[in-house]
Amino acid sequence: MAGPDQLAAGRDAVRHVLVAEEVLGYIVDIVAATRGSPACA
Repeated sequence: MAGPDQLAAGRDAVRHVLVAEEVLGYIVDIVAATRGSPACA
């Protein structure tokens, strides 16, 4: 299990990840399509 310091370090590391706009759009589409789906609950 991750502790508070590890979570903070992970959060900071993620801020430096570069993602193409197309990939971000794809992720948003997946989240929108599955957010209310009972199959993904």
